[in-house]
Amino acid sequence: MLEIQQVDLLLLEHQKALEQIPAREAEIRAEMEQLSGDSARADAEIREMEKQIRSLEGDVEALRLRQAKLRQQQMAVKTNKEYQAMLGEIDYLSKQVSQQEDQILELMELVDVTRQENEHKKQRLAEGSARLAGEMKRLADSRGFLADELERKRSQREILSAEVPAKVMALYNKLTRGLDGIALAEAREELCMVCHVRLRPQLYQELRTTDDVIQCENCSRILYFVG
Repeated sequence: MLEIQQVDLLLLEHQKALEQIPAREAEIRAEMEQLSGDSARADAEIREMEKQIRSLEGDVEALRLRQAKLRQQQMAVKTNKEYQAMLGEIDYLSKQVSQQEDQILELMELVDVTRQENEHKKQRLAEGSARLAGEMKRLADSRGFLADELERKRSQREILSAEVPAKVMALYNKLTRGLDGIALAEAREELCMVCHVRLRPQLYQELRTTDDVIQCENCSRILYFVG
């Protein structure tokens, strides 16, 4: 029965480990998606900034064409007032061009920084993907190993159970279900070594001299004595 309990505890351990694998696989997939999403978002940010740069460059080109047109028109004005008005508008357009060009430079610098950061992200993605793929492989191997071990231990349990009287085995199974898999408890120095309650001297003495099934009066586990 002690061998059966050892097998049962291993079965519980293997089953628990097997049940945890899907959750860990889901965590790994989520982590990989996060890494990939970070890189994709950075690429999208770069494309958006490059689009803004092209738009601003188009605006600057339009402003410069407007300036050139005004300069040509200056040659044809007839009054100083009109000339000064055109000169003021040209100056205003120059300031607009300067502001737009400053924005373009800022965006270009931001694109460079973001691109460098994204390269680091992609490097981390590659490294993380390799690491996570390796862990997925180990989990797959563990799943196969645990499934084989469960099958082997169940077969071993059947063989061991056949050597225990059916009535005793039924009691053991009942206790196992209600006591977290620990149906047996060693009795030592008149103590139950699981619940640590002192046994009656008469019960302890009987346990040492009989092959009958004796249970702890406190936790109900089947007691055994190691001589």
